[in-house]
Amino acid sequence: MIIRRNNILHRLLLPLWLSMVALLMAACGEYSGASESKLTQTVDSFATYYYNWQFQRALRFTTPQSEQWLRLCASQLTQEDVDLLNKQVEKPSYVIDQLELIDDSTARVSITVQNYLLTDTIGRPARLVDKGSFTLDAVYTTAAQRWMIDLHDVLRNEKK
Repeated sequence: MIIRRNNILHRLLLPLWLSMVALLMAACGEYSGASESKLTQTVDSFATYYYNWQFQRALRFTTPQSEQWLRLCASQLTQEDVDLLNKQVEKPSYVIDQLELIDDSTARVSITVQNYLLTDTIGRPARLVDKGSFTLDAVYTTAAQRWMIDLHDVLRNEKK
């Protein structure tokens, strides 16, 4: 009799348990997709502001430790550089090449930026670069409940 009851119990609980597992897996997939979408939005905002030299606005999408690098970028600009950016017919644009979620709170994003102005030498005006490749590190902060770009240095073109 005991064996029969357990068998009936298993037949009733097994489908319920499998349904719950499937539901949890689906929910995790949706979370990952939502997280990826939020990360893409952060990259979009940051890249748009950063490559148009709106560093104060870009700051909202970075970690507090990144502020020093944005300040350094801003301090290198001259009025001549800003005039070049304002005269630029085709504004900087970018494409996300690869988005890698390393874990639930860390990501690496590779982007290609076109038509951006590079300020790499103090005392010399910025120069137009047709295309460059950059890697952005991003972290998900639970306190802010959002993705943030984590700069460890001034962004540099990886392919010259």
